[in-house]
Amino acid sequence: MNRSPASGVAAISAAALTLALSATGASAADLSGHVAGTQKETASIPLSGDRVAKRMRFKVNVMTDDAANPFNLASQECMATYVFSKDGAPLGGNGYCDGITATGDIWWIRIELGADGMVRWTHLGGTGQLDGITASGTTKNLAEFSDGKVIARFEGTYTRK
Repeated sequence: MNRSPASGVAAISAAALTLALSATGASAADLSGHVAGTQKETASIPLSGDRVAKRMRFKVNVMTDDAANPFNLASQECMATYVFSKDGAPLGGNGYCDGITATGDIWWIRIELGADGMVRWTHLGGTGQLDGITASGTTKNLAEFSDGKVIARFEGTYTRK
C-alpha cells in the first residue's frame, strides 16, 4: 500500500458517510460497518502559512454489520476540502456526502476532519424510511491502496423520531 498523508485522511472521510439506520423507536441504536471504494484528489491549492488545501472526491459502497439494515449495500459520494500542514499533517476540513439506498431512499451527511485525523459525521436528513433520523459518528481508515481504493470502518449511533 502506498500512502500519502493527505489521501489517508481523505479516505477516512469517505467512510464517514456511511450511515446505517434501521431501528424504530426513540432509543439510540448502534450503527457500524464498512465502506469500500475510491478516492481522488481533484485539486491541491497552496495556502498561506505553508499549508495546502486538498479537494477530494470519494465514491464508496456501504456494507453494514447488520445485513437487514436499509443502508446495507448502498452507494455514497462525497466532496471535501481538507487543509494540511506542509509536512502533510491534517489541520482540519469539511465536506458533505449523499447516499442512495438499494430501496431508493437518499440521505445527506456533513463530514468534518479533525486535526487528530478522525472524521466525524452528522446525518442531515433523508427521504422515505430515512426521514426523521438523527445520527452521528466517526470513521477510521483501515486500508488505502496506490490505485486510489480505500476501505474504512464507521461507528456511531442513531435514533428515529
